[in-house]
Amino acid sequence: MIKKILIIIFVYNCFLLTIYSQNRTNIIFRIDDYGIDNQEFYPKLFDIFEKYKVKLEVAVVPFKVKNDKLLGLTERQKEILINGLDRGVIELALHGFIHAENTYPPSEFSGFSFNNQYEKIKEGKDYLGKEFSIKINTFVPPYNSYDNTTIGVLDSLGFNSISAALYNVPKSNKSKLNFIPFTTTLENLDRSIKNARMDKDNHDVVIVVM
Repeated sequence: MIKKILIIIFVYNCFLLTIYSQNRTNIIFRIDDYGIDNQEFYPKLFDIFEKYKVKLEVAVVPFKVKNDKLLGLTERQKEILINGLDRGVIELALHGFIHAENTYPPSEFSGFSFNNQYEKIKEGKDYLGKEFSIKINTFVPPYNSYDNTTIGVLDSLGFNSISAALYNVPKSNKSKLNFIPFTTTLENLDRSIKNARMDKDNHDVVIVVM
């Protein structure tokens, strides 16, 4: 039901986008948790994005644990993503390892050693790259939680971007990563676009997380 509501909101916001199409505000749409979410929602969503000629970034959780076994995406999950990539509707980002809630507050990576984070992020990146024959450039940390060690790992693995929340952002002066914070949700897109246009000091990119 929630996903259907999101589709309705997205269609409404596509009409809003036509109003703002002549300004310089760039809008990036992102949806998280592919792999642990109901994949049958996604083909309908991809159809809508294709209709309105809007690209969607899909943050993919590459693995899950079942009966103490590490499993990758199902054939159906891979089929849906391959279809979206072939149509040019989506781009893929790595969304953690198994989306584990390893700490409190929840985090899959923050506070863990370089080697621990490196092994998991590398395995996820390599897996998605091999399965879909693409280069994975963007990392989306589960729970929007990461630390400076995570940044070092991403740099060493050749990522060029990290997309997370604006709050609790570690500072690293040495990293070459592009930081792409999400700034709004579908429900607040209209207001966020207006705010971005009025704020001269703000960047001209609005990142929408569904």
